[in-house]
Amino acid sequence: MKDQLKNSVSKKYVFALTLACVIIFGVLTALAWTTPKQIVVKEVVRTEKREGLFMHEAHLINNTIYGENLIGDYYPSSLVKEINLTYHYDSANHKGNYEITGFVEYKTKVKNKEVVLWKDQFLKRVGKFNDGKFEEIYTLDLSNLNEKISVTSKELGVRRLETAIIFNAFVNDGKTFNHTIRMIESPSGLIYFENVKKVDRKLVYSDKIVKNSINFMGNKIDVGFARLAFSIPLSVLIPLSAYSTALQIKNRKPKLKGIEKYVVNCNKLRVNADMIVILESKDDLKKVLEMIDKPIIKKRNGEFDQYVILDEKTAYIYYNKQQ
Repeated sequence: MKDQLKNSVSKKYVFALTLACVIIFGVLTALAWTTPKQIVVKEVVRTEKREGLFMHEAHLINNTIYGENLIGDYYPSSLVKEINLTYHYDSANHKGNYEITGFVEYKTKVKNKEVVLWKDQFLKRVGKFNDGKFEEIYTLDLSNLNEKISVTSKELGVRRLETAIIFNAFVNDGKTFNHTIRMIESPSGLIYFENVKKVDRKLVYSDKIVKNSINFMGNKIDVGFARLAFSIPLSVLIPLSAYSTALQIKNRKPKLKGIEKYVVNCNKLRVNADMIVILESKDDLKKVLEMIDKPIIKKRNGEFDQYVILDEKTAYIYYNKQQ
């Protein structure tokens, strides 16, 4: 009896284990076959750099401190006669065209809003380049510029009129590049330039096809290999699971149809009767039930179920053995 019980438990354990493996490998196989074998990733090929640099050098008069020429961040406006300007552009793109402009902007404020009244252009250079770079040189005569600003300001006749001297570099070499520089004269009498350098960097990518992988227990496995690694065990486990399921169905204890509602389950049963009648079939059990009309006591016992009907000192027993 003990051997039969162990055998039954072992069969159930094998069935449960096989079914669990089928489910696990089924999910992994589905994941492997629905995951693309290859994916497209973007790879950095190069970095494209475009740089504009606005350089300046002042030509001074009436001084013995700096000399005739001065390169610096700040220039005393009372000593500056003219400023030599150079705009240098460098790019990875070989061909393009450009436009360099300079203008004076006349503006005032109305209700805290800045209003531009006039733009007076004093510089325009247009050109093309073929070797990825170009350079433009211009000499700004401050005496002439200040005189023109004074005349225009009087003509506009607006109180609290402000002026701004602006240089703009526009480059088109497949992509646009805008660089705006401002020349400022501070209340302290110093001339300086804002935003003299501008650098644009752009990463250039290319598409690269690489093998895809899936994560399995913390490890990356190639999708192609995973399809084989998971599909082969699954193809073996499915027939085993089907066979194990068929055995479970076959070995399932048959129910006694029609009398289950009269059955009382019991874990421990001690039969104390003067006469024990062993019934041969479930039909005999039904006949006894009809004649005696007593409840049927059921006790599970390993490979079979034991059904007992007690009638005073007589016990009727039927063993529902597995076929």
